[in-house]
Amino acid sequence: MKISTTWLQTLLRRTMLDNELVTALERSGIEIEQYSSSTPLNKNIVVGLVKKVIQHPGADRLKIATVDDGREELTIVCGAPNIYAGMKAPLARIGAILPDGMVISPAKLRGETSYGMLCSPRELGLSDSHEGLLDLGADSEVGKLLCDIYPSDGFVDVKTAANRFDLLGAIGVAREVAAMADAHLVLPPVKPLPKISAGMIGSLDAACPQFAVAELTLDPASPSPDWIVARLAVAGIRSLGLVVDITNYVMIETAQPLHAYDADKVSLPFGLRKAKTGETLITLDDQKRQLDSTDLVVTDATGTIGLAGVRGGARTEFGPQTKRIYLEAATFEGALIRQTAKRYNLRTDASARFERGLPPEAAVVALARAVALLEEFAKAELIRWSMTPTKTAGSRNLRVTAAHASKIMGIPVTPAEIVASLERLEIKATSDGDEVTATLPWWRPDLKEAEDLIEETVRVIGYDKIPSTIPAWRPRKLTFDRTRPALGHIRNLLSGAGLFEVMTYSFVSAEQLEASNLTADKHLKLKNPLSIEQAYLRTTLLPSHLAVAARNRMYAKKTAFYELSNVFEPKADGEQPNERMLLSIMVTQPKGSYAFAKGILDALARSLNVSFEISAAHSQGPWAEARVADVILNGEPVGRIGQLSPSLVQSVKLVGEAAAFELQLAPLLAASRPAAVRAASRFPEAQRDITVLVPEQTQWQDVAAALAGVSGLEATFMSDYVNQAMASGYKSLSIHLRLSSNDHTPTDAESSELETKVRSILQRLFKALPEK
Repeated sequence: MKISTTWLQTLLRRTMLDNELVTALERSGIEIEQYSSSTPLNKNIVVGLVKKVIQHPGADRLKIATVDDGREELTIVCGAPNIYAGMKAPLARIGAILPDGMVISPAKLRGETSYGMLCSPRELGLSDSHEGLLDLGADSEVGKLLCDIYPSDGFVDVKTAANRFDLLGAIGVAREVAAMADAHLVLPPVKPLPKISAGMIGSLDAACPQFAVAELTLDPASPSPDWIVARLAVAGIRSLGLVVDITNYVMIETAQPLHAYDADKVSLPFGLRKAKTGETLITLDDQKRQLDSTDLVVTDATGTIGLAGVRGGARTEFGPQTKRIYLEAATFEGALIRQTAKRYNLRTDASARFERGLPPEAAVVALARAVALLEEFAKAELIRWSMTPTKTAGSRNLRVTAAHASKIMGIPVTPAEIVASLERLEIKATSDGDEVTATLPWWRPDLKEAEDLIEETVRVIGYDKIPSTIPAWRPRKLTFDRTRPALGHIRNLLSGAGLFEVMTYSFVSAEQLEASNLTADKHLKLKNPLSIEQAYLRTTLLPSHLAVAARNRMYAKKTAFYELSNVFEPKADGEQPNERMLLSIMVTQPKGSYAFAKGILDALARSLNVSFEISAAHSQGPWAEARVADVILNGEPVGRIGQLSPSLVQSVKLVGEAAAFELQLAPLLAASRPAAVRAASRFPEAQRDITVLVPEQTQWQDVAAALAGVSGLEATFMSDYVNQAMASGYKSLSIHLRLSSNDHTPTDAESSELETKVRSILQRLFKALPEK
């Protein structure tokens, strides 16, 4: 919210420089998004009267205007869409310098010379509006210097916390400055409203804590004072006539929005209720809106006349000839106003304030201030006014001890210092021994507990008075995280093998699940997903990894990546899902993808010193029609490995083969043990390759276990295959043998003896036959 620094100065007892204001606001903890010190407008910028407008002969979007600057008539070429004959707008004469440094000189535009420039609010640095010329109103004096209408004024743009509605008003911000700079707040003079009249307000919904309305007669021709227009311009609000300007001015000053109705178009009493099903309302922007049953609407005896807290209705809009108005000041339930504003995309300055949950007292304070301004500048006369019975929480007290405050703040503080600090914030406080009792003002509903009073105290004392110290703390119990080092070891192994680590969302779409042969109804669905692409919690990493492979297919013919992430398995209704961490890898390449994945699995087993068994499994889900096997550890399945089906690979537009494995990390890490190692031999080793025929059901892991007991031997799987020339029920198995010794180089005789021993073991245990 942008606030004029001049405006803030009028609310303080002593004059302060702008930099003092900014420093005080920063001390208070208010976030300042921007500060700007305005320079005076150039004296060659004056009020110009547009006397005649014609179309530019050479450009559809340009017009040629004859403008009176109080001394002479000038020809101005202008592209503003809102220019019209009789308009009074800022005119920059030849030689004028605009706030952005632009110097005005004669310029030829499409063959026509312009002897000056008509200006928008943004070109004058008054606001961000650049939709058209700044309309100065019919009462502006032609030739008057614009710097006299808009005096030099800086502004601060403050960002307020959601629980501090008062900082959305100039008075609230000035109160903070006064407390931090000990400058004392000066409130605008407002006389109390007279006795309440009956018959103006009817039934109100419980979501409206306060509804106040005043009936006034006024002079519709009264102009807005220049200082009100200037302060609104700094806040980014353009002048729309005296009544609207005063309601906006009071909103910026007190943080309480107001709304005015043409009294001749309203049939009393006012009411407030939820909208009816099928009910419609034409709002002030001439949009017909289909109302929702949760919307709060303002009504009169004939029907709906406004969308409460968001936008008024067109039927009761007042115009330039309106001489009698109803002025409304109300507070509503903040959550309802926010929902309505979002539903209709109508978030306004008013709705932003109502969303904070304004206290009931704010309505009457703002109404009295607006009535006083209308009486002063619009020759208004208050006929009557009314309000609902005050629905306040009564006097609220909080207590805090100096001992507790000293402990929290880290510095000694006395009850007298706490009282003095709170009273500078206009919070009445008294002390009794070590205890301080604070009576909370109505504009501070955010104060709810003793720690809040401590925070207010330290803000006034100054955060810079709090010493920077490191807490004296020692852990009572040391618990070492054994999982993190293990995960780091796995990452190092896989990265060293050439795999990239990926991190994907835990959410997948129904389309991803369907493409992976999974059903969405067996997955947990989010109630409020960010998008339909992230609607379900995954139970496997494969759908996400297929999407990764598909996105990267254009960059490389071979990809290999892994992920360590959680999956979520549904349990009974109302129970939290079973959350497990998986290790998953995927390999895509023209050929040999399964062998690559199996090699990674074997390397992982050796590194973690565990023994996997691979057992053929039934294919389903993402593994449907695939070459798939269960990975078994200590007799229990802990994952799967396989080559994905060609149809699934082609469905995501991959070329070649894709293989993957998924492992549960918890049982894998639990079974991992430090590996026993032996010193490498200083002597060369002997190598032999043998091929034998073994029954087709023979698995390599059984063969490897049978040969593990042979001293000095390391056996490695090479290949297996089946063809018609072999004995029925047999397959060819090729094994690479390596023989080593710690004290000599193995001889050919020892190598032959070893080979014979291996063949004997295979023949005895697996009924192996020599290859023909």
